[in-house]
Amino acid sequence: MARPIQHTPTPPPVDPVGDQTADLMAALHEAGLLRALTGAVRAYPDLLATLLQGLDPEKLKALAALGGLTDVLGAEGAQQAVRGVRSAIAAADHATTAPAPSLVLLAKQLGDPDVRRGIGALVAALGAFGREIAR
Repeated sequence: MARPIQHTPTPPPVDPVGDQTADLMAALHEAGLLRALTGAVRAYPDLLATLLQGLDPEKLKALAALGGLTDVLGAEGAQQAVRGVRSAIAAADHATTAPAPSLVLLAKQLGDPDVRRGIGALVAALGAFGREIAR
């Protein structure tokens, strides 16, 4: 009688990166993101062309220069500046549609501390701006 063959199969090699990749793909598929990402990658040339079509190099340079203000202002200061500019635009928009104020009304508005604070800030900013452009 023949002896039975003694054979133990070799276990498959451990591939933690492959396992993690498969797990990531499964999670993306379950969340519905895999299809969205695949579509975005396939449409990348069209998306990029659309984005670049609307970009003006001069506006990009201006945006980059304004981005330098974040070093000076910080996050909270930038948010405060944006709120101030939005509020100023709304007030100016309202002022352009209202009848022109009289000189007496304008003089009365100088008594408002917010108006004086704004004028003071503008005068200080104009002085600093003037010093910079004089260089």
